[in-house]
Amino acid sequence: MIMLRDISESDQNAFKQLFYLYYASLFNHAYHILKSSLMSEEVVSEVFFTLWKNRALIVEVQNIEAYLHVAVKNKAISCLRQVAAHRMELTSDDAIAAFTTENHNPESEAIRRELQSALQAAIEDLPTKCRAIFKMARINGLSYKKISELLGISVRTVDAQLAIAQKKLRLSLQHYMEE
Repeated sequence: MIMLRDISESDQNAFKQLFYLYYASLFNHAYHILKSSLMSEEVVSEVFFTLWKNRALIVEVQNIEAYLHVAVKNKAISCLRQVAAHRMELTSDDAIAAFTTENHNPESEAIRRELQSALQAAIEDLPTKCRAIFKMARINGLSYKKISELLGISVRTVDAQLAIAQKKLRLSLQHYMEE
C-alpha cells in the first residue's frame, strides 16, 4: 500500500489520512470494550502514537485495518487491567478515608459509620485463615514475608489469601462503592 510506504518515510499527510480513515471505527471498537469515551480516545491516540513512533516498520503490515483493530483491542484490555489493578489497590479503608475527608456533614457521618460497620462485618465473614492474614497485613501493617514466617506459609500463599480477601470484601461492599 502506497500510503504505508509514505508513512514509513515520515510523510505526515499520509499519516493524517490514515488517522482520519480509521479513527471512528477504532474509537467505536475501543468504546465497545471500555464503555468510556475518554479512555477510548486515549487508547486510540496511544495506538496511533505508537504506530508513528514505529513507522519504519509499518511497511511490513499486511492488513493495516486488522492490525489497528487488534492493537486497539489489546490496548483497551490492558487499560481495563490497569483500572482493575488500581481498584484492587484501594482497600475499603481507603474508600472510607476518602469519603470522610470530603464530607463532614451529619448525613456523611452516618454513611461513614454504616460503611465502617459493613466493612467490619465483611471482614468477620472472611474464612478464618483469610481473615487472619488480611488483619495482619492491612490492619497491623505486617509485610507478606513476616506473615509467612509467623504462619509458616509461603509468601505466595499470603498474596493469594489477600487477593481472595480483597475479592470477597469488594463483593460484600459492592453496593457501597457503586459510582
